[in-house]
Amino acid sequence: MKYYFAADIGGTKTAIGLYDEAYNEIYHGKILTEPSEGCEKLLDKLYGMAGRLFEEYPVAGAGIACPGPLDVSRGVVNNTTTLGWYNVPVRRLFSEKFGVEFALLNDCNAGAYGEYVVRNCKNMAYMSISTGIGGGIIVDGKLYNGQGNAAEFGHLYAGGRHLKCGCGREDCLELYASGTAVESEYFRRTGKRLSGVDIAELANIGDEAAVSIYENVAGYIAEAVVDIQKILDPELVVIGGGVAEAEPFRNAAAFQKIGQYGVKVAFSDQAGKQVLLGTIHYIRDFMEIRGIGANETTQEVLRQ
Repeated sequence: MKYYFAADIGGTKTAIGLYDEAYNEIYHGKILTEPSEGCEKLLDKLYGMAGRLFEEYPVAGAGIACPGPLDVSRGVVNNTTTLGWYNVPVRRLFSEKFGVEFALLNDCNAGAYGEYVVRNCKNMAYMSISTGIGGGIIVDGKLYNGQGNAAEFGHLYAGGRHLKCGCGREDCLELYASGTAVESEYFRRTGKRLSGVDIAELANIGDEAAVSIYENVAGYIAEAVVDIQKILDPELVVIGGGVAEAEPFRNAAAFQKIGQYGVKVAFSDQAGKQVLLGTIHYIRDFMEIRGIGANETTQEVLRQ
Protein backbone atom coordinates (compact mmCIF):
# COMPACT_ATOMS: atom_id res chain seq x y z
CA MET A 1 0.00 0.00 0.00
CA LYS A 2 1.31 3.43 -0.96
CA TYR A 3 0.58 6.62 0.95
CA TYR A 4 0.58 10.28 -0.04
CA PHE A 5 1.27 13.29 2.14
CA ALA A 6 0.17 16.90 1.66
CA ALA A 7 0.41 20.10 3.68
CA ASP A 8 -1.80 23.16 3.18
CA ILE A 9 -0.07 26.21 4.67
CA GLY A 10 -2.54 29.07 5.06
CA GLY A 11 -2.40 32.48 6.65
CA THR A 12 -4.59 31.47 9.60
CA LYS A 13 -4.18 27.71 9.92
CA THR A 14 -2.07 24.95 8.45
CA ALA A 15 -3.44 21.49 7.72
CA ILE A 16 -1.70 18.24 6.87
CA GLY A 17 -3.20 15.07 5.50
CA LEU A 18 -2.15 11.52 4.73
CA TYR A 19 -4.13 9.48 2.20
CA ASP A 20 -3.88 5.97 0.84
CA GLU A 21 -4.04 4.88 -2.81
CA ALA A 22 -7.86 5.00 -2.79
CA TYR A 23 -7.78 8.58 -1.42
CA ASN A 24 -9.04 7.43 1.96
CA GLU A 25 -8.02 9.85 4.69
CA ILE A 26 -5.58 8.18 7.10
CA TYR A 27 -4.73 11.30 9.08
CA HIS A 28 -5.81 14.92 9.19
CA GLY A 29 -4.38 17.52 11.54
CA LYS A 30 -4.38 21.30 11.96
CA ILE A 31 -2.29 23.89 13.73
CA LEU A 32 -2.49 27.68 13.90
CA THR A 33 -0.16 29.35 11.42
CA GLU A 34 0.56 32.54 13.41
CA PRO A 35 2.70 34.40 10.81
CA SER A 36 4.01 36.76 13.52
CA GLU A 37 6.02 33.87 14.99
CA GLY A 38 8.07 33.61 11.84
CA CYS A 39 8.82 30.97 9.27
CA GLU A 40 11.18 28.76 11.28
CA LYS A 41 8.76 28.14 14.15
CA LEU A 42 5.96 27.05 11.83
CA LEU A 43 8.30 24.78 9.87
CA ASP A 44 9.47 23.18 13.11
CA LYS A 45 5.84 22.44 14.06
CA LEU A 46 5.25 20.93 10.63
CA TYR A 47 8.38 18.81 10.84
CA GLY A 48 7.11 17.39 14.12
CA MET A 49 3.63 16.59 12.79
CA ALA A 50 4.85 15.17 9.51
CA GLY A 51 7.78 13.28 10.99
CA ARG A 52 5.57 10.84 12.86
CA LEU A 53 3.67 10.01 9.65
CA PHE A 54 6.81 9.51 7.57
CA GLU A 55 8.20 7.16 10.22
CA GLU A 56 5.04 5.05 10.31
CA TYR A 57 3.96 4.96 6.65
CA PRO A 58 5.82 4.42 3.34
CA VAL A 59 5.14 7.76 1.64
CA ALA A 60 5.30 7.51 -2.15
CA GLY A 61 4.53 11.14 -2.98
CA ALA A 62 4.41 14.40 -1.07
CA GLY A 63 3.50 18.01 -1.69
CA ILE A 64 3.12 21.38 -0.03
CA ALA A 65 0.57 23.98 -1.04
CA CYS A 66 0.95 27.57 0.11
CA PRO A 67 0.08 31.11 -0.98
CA GLY A 68 2.03 32.70 -3.82
CA PRO A 69 3.83 34.20 -5.44
CA LEU A 70 6.08 31.18 -5.82
CA ASP A 71 9.06 30.26 -7.93
CA VAL A 72 7.73 26.80 -8.73
CA SER A 73 10.75 25.75 -10.80
CA ARG A 74 13.06 26.23 -7.79
CA GLY A 75 10.51 25.28 -5.13
CA VAL A 76 10.79 28.65 -3.41
CA VAL A 77 8.20 30.86 -1.74
CA ASN A 78 9.16 34.23 -3.18
CA ASN A 79 7.22 36.90 -1.37
CA THR A 80 3.90 36.00 0.20
CA THR A 81 2.30 38.85 2.14
CA THR A 82 -0.14 36.39 3.74
CA LEU A 83 2.65 34.51 5.53
CA GLY A 84 5.36 37.16 5.55
CA TRP A 85 7.78 34.69 3.95
CA TYR A 86 10.51 35.89 1.60
CA ASN A 87 12.69 33.59 -0.53
CA VAL A 88 12.07 30.47 1.57
CA PRO A 89 13.31 27.28 -0.18
CA VAL A 90 10.39 25.18 1.04
CA ARG A 91 10.86 22.26 -1.37
CA ARG A 92 14.53 21.80 -0.52
CA LEU A 93 13.96 22.09 3.23
CA PHE A 94 11.27 19.40 3.30
CA SER A 95 12.98 17.13 0.78
CA GLU A 96 16.18 17.13 2.81
CA LYS A 97 14.33 16.67 6.08
CA PHE A 98 12.35 13.58 5.02
CA GLY A 99 14.37 12.10 2.16
CA VAL A 100 11.45 12.32 -0.27
CA GLU A 101 11.11 14.87 -3.03
CA PHE A 102 8.30 17.32 -2.36
CA ALA A 103 6.21 19.20 -4.89
CA LEU A 104 5.47 22.87 -4.21
CA LEU A 105 2.11 24.10 -5.49
CA ASN A 106 0.14 27.31 -5.17
CA ASP A 107 -2.56 26.62 -2.58
CA CYS A 108 -5.41 27.93 -4.71
CA ASN A 109 -4.21 26.01 -7.77
CA ALA A 110 -4.32 22.93 -5.58
CA GLY A 111 -7.82 23.89 -4.43
CA ALA A 112 -8.93 24.30 -8.03
CA TYR A 113 -7.60 20.85 -8.88
CA GLY A 114 -9.33 19.39 -5.85
CA GLU A 115 -12.65 20.85 -7.00
CA TYR A 116 -12.04 19.67 -10.56
CA VAL A 117 -11.50 16.02 -9.65
CA VAL A 118 -14.74 16.03 -7.65
CA ARG A 119 -16.89 17.95 -10.14
CA ASN A 120 -15.23 16.79 -13.39
CA CYS A 121 -15.87 20.22 -14.88
CA LYS A 122 -13.21 20.66 -17.55
CA ASN A 123 -13.35 24.45 -17.80
CA MET A 124 -13.75 26.16 -14.47
CA ALA A 125 -12.31 28.73 -12.11
CA TYR A 126 -11.89 28.49 -8.36
CA MET A 127 -11.68 31.41 -5.93
CA SER A 128 -10.61 30.97 -2.32
CA ILE A 129 -11.57 33.70 0.15
CA SER A 130 -9.64 33.20 3.37
CA THR A 131 -6.97 35.32 5.05
CA GLY A 132 -6.24 36.56 1.52
CA ILE A 133 -7.85 35.80 -1.83
CA GLY A 134 -6.45 33.53 -4.51
CA GLY A 135 -7.63 31.37 -7.33
CA GLY A 136 -7.03 28.60 -9.79
CA ILE A 137 -8.04 27.91 -13.38
CA ILE A 138 -8.83 24.62 -15.08
CA VAL A 139 -8.75 24.66 -18.91
CA ASP A 140 -9.64 21.52 -20.88
CA GLY A 141 -9.24 19.45 -17.72
CA LYS A 142 -5.74 20.76 -17.00
CA LEU A 143 -4.53 23.15 -14.34
CA TYR A 144 -3.38 26.40 -15.91
CA ASN A 145 -0.30 27.62 -14.05
CA GLY A 146 0.99 30.36 -16.34
CA GLN A 147 4.54 30.93 -15.15
CA GLY A 148 3.62 29.55 -11.74
CA ASN A 149 1.42 32.32 -10.36
CA ALA A 150 -1.71 32.41 -12.50
CA ALA A 151 -5.13 33.37 -11.12
CA GLU A 152 -4.04 35.74 -8.35
CA PHE A 153 -7.65 36.96 -8.18
CA GLY A 154 -7.00 38.76 -4.90
CA HIS A 155 -5.06 41.37 -6.85
CA LEU A 156 -7.81 42.28 -9.28
CA TYR A 157 -8.63 45.97 -9.01
CA ALA A 158 -11.62 46.62 -6.75
CA GLY A 159 -11.64 50.40 -6.39
CA GLY A 160 -12.37 52.05 -3.06
CA ARG A 161 -10.39 54.03 -0.53
CA HIS A 162 -6.93 54.03 -2.14
CA LEU A 163 -5.67 51.37 0.24
CA LYS A 164 -2.10 50.23 -0.33
CA CYS A 165 -1.61 46.53 -0.97
CA GLY A 166 1.48 44.55 -0.03
CA CYS A 167 1.96 43.77 -3.73
CA GLY A 168 2.72 47.45 -4.35
CA ARG A 169 -0.58 48.41 -5.99
CA GLU A 170 -3.65 50.11 -4.57
CA ASP A 171 -7.19 48.83 -4.00
CA CYS A 172 -6.67 45.13 -4.69
CA LEU A 173 -9.71 42.94 -4.14
CA GLU A 174 -8.34 41.21 -1.04
CA LEU A 175 -8.08 44.56 0.74
CA TYR A 176 -11.88 44.75 0.68
CA ALA A 177 -13.17 41.18 0.53
CA SER A 178 -10.78 38.82 2.35
CA GLY A 179 -10.95 37.46 5.89
CA THR A 180 -8.39 40.07 6.91
CA ALA A 181 -10.58 42.77 5.37
CA VAL A 182 -13.65 41.50 7.27
CA GLU A 183 -11.78 41.76 10.58
CA SER A 184 -10.43 45.23 9.78
CA GLU A 185 -13.81 46.56 8.68
CA TYR A 186 -15.60 45.18 11.74
CA PHE A 187 -13.05 46.91 13.97
CA ARG A 188 -13.41 50.13 12.00
CA ARG A 189 -17.17 50.08 12.47
CA THR A 190 -17.50 48.81 16.04
CA GLY A 191 -14.15 49.28 17.74
CA LYS A 192 -14.15 45.55 18.54
CA ARG A 193 -11.23 43.43 17.39
CA LEU A 194 -12.67 39.98 16.67
CA SER A 195 -11.55 36.99 14.64
CA GLY A 196 -13.13 36.22 11.30
CA VAL A 197 -14.70 33.10 12.81
CA ASP A 198 -16.36 35.18 15.54
CA ILE A 199 -17.63 37.75 13.04
CA ALA A 200 -19.05 35.00 10.83
CA GLU A 201 -20.90 33.59 13.83
CA LEU A 202 -22.28 37.03 14.63
CA ALA A 203 -23.38 37.44 11.02
CA ASN A 204 -25.15 34.10 11.15
CA ILE A 205 -27.22 35.26 14.13
CA GLY A 206 -28.05 38.64 12.62
CA ASP A 207 -25.47 41.09 14.02
CA GLU A 208 -26.15 44.21 11.95
CA ALA A 209 -22.54 45.26 11.36
CA ALA A 210 -21.40 41.72 10.55
CA VAL A 211 -24.27 41.08 8.14
CA SER A 212 -23.63 44.38 6.36
CA ILE A 213 -19.92 43.64 6.02
CA TYR A 214 -20.52 40.20 4.55
CA GLU A 215 -23.06 41.59 2.11
CA ASN A 216 -20.51 44.21 1.00
CA VAL A 217 -17.85 41.52 0.65
CA ALA A 218 -20.25 39.47 -1.48
CA GLY A 219 -20.76 42.50 -3.71
CA TYR A 220 -17.03 42.85 -4.33
CA ILE A 221 -16.67 39.11 -4.98
CA ALA A 222 -19.64 39.03 -7.34
CA GLU A 223 -18.12 41.84 -9.41
CA ALA A 224 -14.83 39.96 -9.57
CA VAL A 225 -16.62 36.76 -10.62
CA VAL A 226 -18.26 38.63 -13.49
CA ASP A 227 -14.83 39.91 -14.56
CA ILE A 228 -13.48 36.34 -14.46
CA GLN A 229 -16.44 35.20 -16.54
CA LYS A 230 -15.81 37.89 -19.15
CA ILE A 231 -12.15 36.93 -19.46
CA LEU A 232 -12.26 33.12 -19.21
CA ASP A 233 -15.89 32.18 -19.96
CA PRO A 234 -15.72 29.09 -17.70
CA GLU A 235 -18.56 26.62 -17.25
CA LEU A 236 -18.46 27.17 -13.51
CA VAL A 237 -16.88 29.38 -10.84
CA VAL A 238 -16.46 27.64 -7.48
CA ILE A 239 -16.03 29.78 -4.37
CA GLY A 240 -14.40 28.36 -1.24
CA GLY A 241 -12.48 29.44 1.84
CA GLY A 242 -13.52 30.43 5.34
CA VAL A 243 -15.25 33.68 4.39
CA ALA A 244 -17.47 31.85 1.91
CA GLU A 245 -18.88 29.67 4.70
CA ALA A 246 -20.83 32.54 6.31
CA GLU A 247 -24.53 32.30 5.47
CA PRO A 248 -25.02 36.07 4.87
CA PHE A 249 -22.25 35.85 2.28
CA ARG A 250 -23.70 32.82 0.49
CA ASN A 251 -27.23 34.22 0.54
CA ALA A 252 -26.28 37.73 -0.57
CA ALA A 253 -28.43 39.26 -3.32
CA ALA A 254 -25.26 40.02 -5.29
CA PHE A 255 -24.92 36.36 -6.26
CA GLN A 256 -28.49 36.22 -7.50
CA LYS A 257 -27.96 39.22 -9.76
CA ILE A 258 -24.87 37.94 -11.56
CA GLY A 259 -26.89 35.17 -13.16
CA GLN A 260 -27.91 37.69 -15.82
CA TYR A 261 -24.30 37.63 -17.06
CA GLY A 262 -24.42 33.90 -17.67
CA VAL A 263 -22.27 33.12 -14.64
CA LYS A 264 -22.81 29.81 -12.86
CA VAL A 265 -21.53 29.92 -9.27
CA ALA A 266 -21.19 27.07 -6.77
CA PHE A 267 -19.87 27.07 -3.22
CA SER A 268 -17.34 24.45 -2.22
CA ASP A 269 -18.69 21.59 -0.11
CA GLN A 270 -15.36 19.88 0.64
CA ALA A 271 -15.06 21.13 4.23
CA GLY A 272 -11.81 22.93 3.53
CA LYS A 273 -9.95 19.80 2.38
CA GLN A 274 -9.91 20.57 -1.34
CA VAL A 275 -6.34 21.90 -1.18
CA LEU A 276 -4.95 18.74 0.42
CA LEU A 277 -6.88 16.49 -1.95
CA GLY A 278 -5.98 18.62 -4.95
CA THR A 279 -2.28 18.48 -4.09
CA ILE A 280 -2.34 14.69 -3.81
CA HIS A 281 -4.42 14.16 -6.96
CA TYR A 282 -2.11 16.49 -8.88
CA ILE A 283 1.02 14.65 -7.77
CA ARG A 284 -0.49 11.22 -8.41
CA ASP A 285 -1.83 12.15 -11.83
CA PHE A 286 1.63 13.17 -12.98
CA MET A 287 3.27 10.13 -11.41
CA GLU A 288 0.83 7.83 -13.23
CA ILE A 289 0.92 9.66 -16.55
CA ARG A 290 4.71 9.77 -16.63
CA GLY A 291 5.24 6.35 -15.08
CA ILE A 292 7.67 7.82 -12.57
CA GLY A 293 8.73 6.98 -9.04
CA ALA A 294 8.30 9.00 -5.89
CA ASN A 295 11.74 10.61 -6.05
CA GLU A 296 10.96 12.14 -9.44
CA THR A 297 7.58 13.56 -8.51
CA THR A 298 8.62 17.10 -7.83
CA GLN A 299 10.73 17.51 -10.93
CA GLU A 300 7.96 16.21 -13.20
CA VAL A 301 5.30 18.40 -11.61
CA LEU A 302 7.46 21.50 -11.75
CA ARG A 303 8.39 21.11 -15.40
CA GLN A 304 4.75 21.45 -16.48
